[in-house]
Amino acid sequence: MHTKLRRRHLTPFGEPTAERAGKHKRLYCAFNILLPLLSAFAVCVMSLRLAYGSYDERIFGDYFGFPLIVILNLLPILLLWGIFYCITRRNWAAFLLTAVPVLLASAGNYFKLKFRNDPFMFGDVSAIGTALGVADGYDISFTADLVIITVAVVLIAVLLSLFAGYRAKTKPCVIALVLIALSVYPLWSFVYSNDEIYDGIENYEHLNRWSYCGQYISKGFVYPFIHSITDAVHIRPDGYDEAAVESILAEHPSADIPDDKKVNIIAVQLEAYSDFTEFDIDGISEETYDFYHRLEAESYTGHLIDNVFAGGTIDTERCFLTGSTKLVEYVRDSSSYVRYLNSQGYVSMGCHPCSSEFYNRRNVNEYLGFEDYRFLDGYFDRFTDQGAASDDIFFPQLLELYREAQKSGKPVFSFNVSYQGHGPYAHDSCYYPSQNWDGNGYSDYARCIMNNYLGSLQSTGVSLAWFIEELRSDPEPVVVLLYGDHKPWLGDNSAVYEELGITLNNSTEESFRNMYATKYLIWANDAAKEVLGHEITGTGPDISPCYLMNVLFDHLGWEGDSYMQYMSDMMEVLPVIHSSGIFFEYGKYTTHLEVETKALYDELLCVEYYRFENFSEDK
Repeated sequence: MHTKLRRRHLTPFGEPTAERAGKHKRLYCAFNILLPLLSAFAVCVMSLRLAYGSYDERIFGDYFGFPLIVILNLLPILLLWGIFYCITRRNWAAFLLTAVPVLLASAGNYFKLKFRNDPFMFGDVSAIGTALGVADGYDISFTADLVIITVAVVLIAVLLSLFAGYRAKTKPCVIALVLIALSVYPLWSFVYSNDEIYDGIENYEHLNRWSYCGQYISKGFVYPFIHSITDAVHIRPDGYDEAAVESILAEHPSADIPDDKKVNIIAVQLEAYSDFTEFDIDGISEETYDFYHRLEAESYTGHLIDNVFAGGTIDTERCFLTGSTKLVEYVRDSSSYVRYLNSQGYVSMGCHPCSSEFYNRRNVNEYLGFEDYRFLDGYFDRFTDQGAASDDIFFPQLLELYREAQKSGKPVFSFNVSYQGHGPYAHDSCYYPSQNWDGNGYSDYARCIMNNYLGSLQSTGVSLAWFIEELRSDPEPVVVLLYGDHKPWLGDNSAVYEELGITLNNSTEESFRNMYATKYLIWANDAAKEVLGHEITGTGPDISPCYLMNVLFDHLGWEGDSYMQYMSDMMEVLPVIHSSGIFFEYGKYTTHLEVETKALYDELLCVEYYRFENFSEDK
């Protein structure tokens, strides 16, 4: 009986006509299965090619020495391809719908590693718009690998269109979609969120195992990106007991601020502000940090161990405002120290001389309790036609807004974030008139970048000096908190740091602090000293941003709310809790906590979770 075959597509074995159906059937079916599977594997290989940024080329080969790395990176790609195939029933469409997002994210990881020595993680997804907005100035150009990958994606899509045209029936596709959906939970719960599997992959022949960046890169990109969901999302901690947490917080009843101890607070987060005189670098002009060093002499100072390097401003900012040990996504009204100050009769306000859209600050600042906040759009754009206002505009307007808030007759909490000092810094010419660093013996590349960075800091110092002197003679009591949000970008792949001999990794305490330590400073005018009854001077400890408000409150003689008091106790035990998994315990930095301390840290995670999940205005 003659069987008529309906034409599907060409294959390398010829069109599957009726005469050749028997001969070609198995090859035709195998080809329509094998080619799509190979295309998914190709996406995995291309993603791995971008996974290590500009690090050692040998890392790419290392991945294939660990089959588990390849499997864990490949499996999500296969599942994604399966979903899109079942929806479209076209191999070429499923391939493109899978390859494009995976490889775009991989390319984003490549450039983030190149510019900031920081991997692209799940928590960065919400800040993609911000990243694109500040990308101008970075050398985002196609490398040979990116060109090859782009061409390969197009060619594979064409090949699939021509030679893999089999379309499955609807019923098998529905069944496959159901099976894929059912696989997600066990894969996430037992594999992709599993820290033991993640930490057990020892691919460190050409990477630093003590570096968080190295730990991430060692696993490829797709796998560690998915695993990073555990850091970005508030997942209920193991052993969480709501009643137990409520009992812990009840031991620290919230305290009011005495009316006779209320002073105005102005906090300023300085973009990429770091004191390079702490390093053994010859030739830095004294004028660069002249005012800041004089201000330190009459202030309480210490080092802030930021979670981020060369970027990630919002991490330091929100950990300070909330007391959280790590950055989380704020999508609704949430607990914060801003809200506590509001409850104590403070006016909460501030400004940032850049777009309100960056990091969704307009909405999130409202979620955290700010009553009034000004941005470039709607305020600073009256003073500049640039994408952000420089510090000679920022500080005078900050002061103007603060004095306007004082007219309410209430004490003021003013929190402000500067923009001047944001990288990248030009490497081909110097934009500041004075030489802040002679750069003798260094490359022109390093000399230009450092002079443009240090010149910006000197300019900030001039504006800051004017600002402090205006407040010094103010009859109203005011305390100023200044701190840097992260170390600056200094060339692609941190090239200038390397040239300066500044080691950036977590292999030693010194190199860890080189990468993450900035300064904090608390200064009080004479009126505030009179109200507080003491000077605010001395040297403070290394602390994480989550404790910065505790240090400030301690010098103001305030106890704070229940969480603040709990965190003050925790600061005595673990003053540094870093996003890389490094802690400061018993006078040293460590990745492995003692049993008793680990129990306290686990308790802290439960308290944080409770506070985030159980916010209400009346609590």
